[in-house]
Amino acid sequence: MIGVSQCSDDLWRTTMNSEMVREASFYPDMAIEIKTVKDDTRQQIIDVQYFIDQPVDLLIVSPNESATLTPSIEKACQSGIPVILIDRKIDSDTYTAYVGGDNYQLAYELGLYAARVLGGKGEVAVIRGFEGSTADTERYQGFTEALSAYPDVKIVAEARGGFLKEEARKQMEKILETHKEIDLVFAMNDPMALGVHDATIRYSGHRPFIIGIDALYGPGGGIESIEKGLIDASFIYPTGGDKVISLAYQILTGQEYTKENILHTAAVDKTNARVLQLQTSQIVESQLKTDRINELLDTSLIRYANQRTLFYSSLLALALLIAVLLFAARAYRLKSKAHRQLARQNEEIKRQADILKEQKERLETLSAQLEEATHAKLVFFTNISHEFKTPLSLILGPVDSLMAAKNLTGKQHEMLSLVKRNSHRLLFLISEIIEFRRYENGKMNVYFTRNDLTTFLEELTLLFEEYRHRKNVTLSLETDGSDFQLWFDKEKLEKVYFNLLSNAFKYVNESGKIKVTLTTQDQEGEKYAVISVSNTGSYIPGMEQKIYSNAFIK
Repeated sequence: MIGVSQCSDDLWRTTMNSEMVREASFYPDMAIEIKTVKDDTRQQIIDVQYFIDQPVDLLIVSPNESATLTPSIEKACQSGIPVILIDRKIDSDTYTAYVGGDNYQLAYELGLYAARVLGGKGEVAVIRGFEGSTADTERYQGFTEALSAYPDVKIVAEARGGFLKEEARKQMEKILETHKEIDLVFAMNDPMALGVHDATIRYSGHRPFIIGIDALYGPGGGIESIEKGLIDASFIYPTGGDKVISLAYQILTGQEYTKENILHTAAVDKTNARVLQLQTSQIVESQLKTDRINELLDTSLIRYANQRTLFYSSLLALALLIAVLLFAARAYRLKSKAHRQLARQNEEIKRQADILKEQKERLETLSAQLEEATHAKLVFFTNISHEFKTPLSLILGPVDSLMAAKNLTGKQHEMLSLVKRNSHRLLFLISEIIEFRRYENGKMNVYFTRNDLTTFLEELTLLFEEYRHRKNVTLSLETDGSDFQLWFDKEKLEKVYFNLLSNAFKYVNESGKIKVTLTTQDQEGEKYAVISVSNTGSYIPGMEQKIYSNAFIK
């Protein structure tokens, strides 16, 4: 019997609990009971005492406050109950093992990442957890230690959000009242980072770069928030639920184990969020299929066990029948008949056992094939992404260095800026490889934001400026002067627009013209924006144009 005492009830800990329950299901002799408090230290002390009184065979605890929970943890150990601490530690070494991330090292790497994002200069705000939490203390120490090497990066504001989204939003609104030029906000978990985002969208000033911690998969998680542009980056803080149960099994069975088990981290931002989302989705899907196969296998084994019981019951009945028939002269005929009947039953049971064996082998083969296919897909998409991104990153480094030189002419700086923009464009297109899989699975999402369509098209058109000079082509963008503030998906529209202009450049004649027009049009009482791209030279014949439909943005 394993008791689990969680200090809080949030998405991160819910994910951990699910992992522990799933992992425990692989050990038939293991049962798990989870008790969760909502940041209530006094209630957690009561829960720990409850598990001591049971008593449980092993106790797993995530302390709400390290100092206050220390006596309870020490009491459990003194009672002979092994204790595994998860995520947070106590003010003592009296525990059996620890599983969790290194909060100090994680925050230190996050601090270095933040300094790189700011280019070594800027103003920073920190939204901390609640006082007394080791996670809050160690993350703050690691972050400030990393920034100490960058004197021009200054922490100008701090507040305690208690690891809660709504409290973080309130505290960030207060900070923005006095510090209007915050360049970056470090929130100590992703829910607080989302609270910071909610505060900034109500503020019309400069929007800071927002970094959180956890990077969980699924609805409301950090990876989804990054993809939606709600936060800019997050650092993975692994839950490790499966690792905890595996460690508990080692302790309970007397195997060798490691006392300090540190889980590693990594940065997640717009460049890799989609890859992680796809990989995790594939893993979860594979796990669900595996669980389903296990359920079918369990059902088959139960059926086989019932049939085996029936078989043994039949044998017992036969033995009793033979004993009774020995006392009756007329029992010979009945005995023969019973033997024939039992023989048929035995053949049927054997046949069913053979069928069950064949089904089990088929299920095992199918499981292996599914696992192999899933692994191959994940390896392919991961490898191809890394192969493309590494040379592009090597291009961007020298370009940034050249752009920092002070002796550049305006034309040279403009050329380097174009190289940089198009390099970032190539990085974006690499993500399209991953998005193709989402489309293939019918999971492509559309995210609408309200923007100025005129400004958006002007910025995209500038990317073709150097290409236009080399082809000696005139490129113009004209509007009818209307207000084009409307809702559209910038990412999807960018692909459409790039495709139209690329085709126009492909078929325009030498010294020709490419004209882009943005106008309004009424259809059935609704007002639409119409984007038209035309070029001189080769074009689609009039008869074939009828098979294409106009594209409108409402």
